[in-house]
Amino acid sequence: MAKFVIAQSKQVAARGSYEEQLFMTEFYSDYIAWFTLIGLLLQVFVVARLFRWIGVGASIVILPTIMVINYSLILFFPFFAVVKWALVAENSVNYSIQNTSRHALFLPVSREDKYLSKNTMDTFFYRFGDLMYGASVAVGVNFFGLGTFEFITFNALLAGLCCWTALAIRKRYKAQYGEIDEGHAPVLTAVLKSETIKAGKRSVLTVSDKTFTEPDAGDFIRYQIRGANGQKLPSWCEFDPQLMTLSLTPPKGQRQKLKLELIASDFSGYQVSTPWNITIKA
Repeated sequence: MAKFVIAQSKQVAARGSYEEQLFMTEFYSDYIAWFTLIGLLLQVFVVARLFRWIGVGASIVILPTIMVINYSLILFFPFFAVVKWALVAENSVNYSIQNTSRHALFLPVSREDKYLSKNTMDTFFYRFGDLMYGASVAVGVNFFGLGTFEFITFNALLAGLCCWTALAIRKRYKAQYGEIDEGHAPVLTAVLKSETIKAGKRSVLTVSDKTFTEPDAGDFIRYQIRGANGQKLPSWCEFDPQLMTLSLTPPKGQRQKLKLELIASDFSGYQVSTPWNITIKA
């Protein structure tokens, strides 16, 4: 891309529209801003839904597919605008969908694989890949005299190989973990008993973390409590999701039947609730 930017800056400078350095500075700031913004939007609004719709294993194939399309386009249409937007798309997906999918592949595996194998992959092998691409450019330029067109062709071939590898990962993941890839909602395993507390006195009720179980290995459950029909908790109610405790200090003389919901949500975005009734006596 740098060669395309330099060539474009010289053309712009020749027309008297921009100075070369100013054009390059503005281009790179604009380029980085675009893929950062699109990557952020994908991360916030698309990634979790994508895992629910097609699963983690299939999500890993998205970036290699985009790379094959991108480098094929650049190969046949080697224009500045095509290069810019193709790489904006690639980096946006890389820093959002691809990064999250790559880490999410480890959710179902054992604790040892998470903290030993993954650590080795994210340090040594990941950085060794950086070294390989630097070496391939150095060898290609210095020993074979390859130009931009040859490297675009090489990238297109590598993108095809990457796509094949991602499909193999998807197939292996599906065979090893079955339908775990698609995700399942938490399952209610214990009904919450009705409680009775006294007004004018602080009461602390503990919720068992076994109320719901998570059928997907490696996934986890987050808990919250709200009033029935989505209402906010009264100001004198406070739920601690870490300790799984509900603290209540109802005003003196108050009599009320408090209807609450315990909500369990998981990484895949599934959400399940169960009612919880608390009677307040004066």
